[in-house]
Amino acid sequence: MKINNLDLDFYLSKMRKNKTFSFSRWGDGEWLCVSGKTGANCDGHEYFPELSFALRKCLSRDLPYFKAAFPKFQGRKNLVFNCIKNYSNVKEWVDAKVWMNSFLEPNKPYLKLINQLNSMNFIMVSDSSKYSLKNTLDMKGFIEIPPVNCFLNKDRIKDMIIEHSKKHELPVFGLSASMTSNAIIDELYSEIGEDCWMIDFGSIWDPLCGNRSRVYHKGYNVK
Repeated sequence: MKINNLDLDFYLSKMRKNKTFSFSRWGDGEWLCVSGKTGANCDGHEYFPELSFALRKCLSRDLPYFKAAFPKFQGRKNLVFNCIKNYSNVKEWVDAKVWMNSFLEPNKPYLKLINQLNSMNFIMVSDSSKYSLKNTLDMKGFIEIPPVNCFLNKDRIKDMIIEHSKKHELPVFGLSASMTSNAIIDELYSEIGEDCWMIDFGSIWDPLCGNRSRVYHKGYNVK
């Protein structure tokens, strides 16, 4: 399984040139759900059977958007490789750490990311805690989702994304919707993927909202 390390400037350059792309992140929760695991991820999002099916579908049809994985699977290497073997037709993977690394590196490349998003029609897709970012991110819209089990609202979220895609020219949808982000990006890509960016940013914004929810947040170079 080869993971291409494309840096932040690669993606920002495409955005400056209005070259649309979508970006879907695959971490522990996604792989466990794909494997048929029961229970929930670290944030309480349940591994619904329907979600597992949706994620397997994402892997099987390999639509032309970026699928991002984490290079160090640690103790879950066998889990990931079994999921790839049994369900995936994805030929190319990229490094999922690119967005989080922008907040960890000492020269503060996250400022370039924020400035780029502020120059575009950026629409947040996340829970209500991200409203506190309104003074940092120039949001042209906000699609509020439930803090847990947002998969149960997937169709409503998709409808709202489509509505905003008609309202704004070349919008950037910043998704922080756990495993549901993957399903939404895949299901909407054929319909609106060429006319917008759908980017799964995961939990990178949490510390800016006063919530250091991940181990890597301890290294954030921000206040």
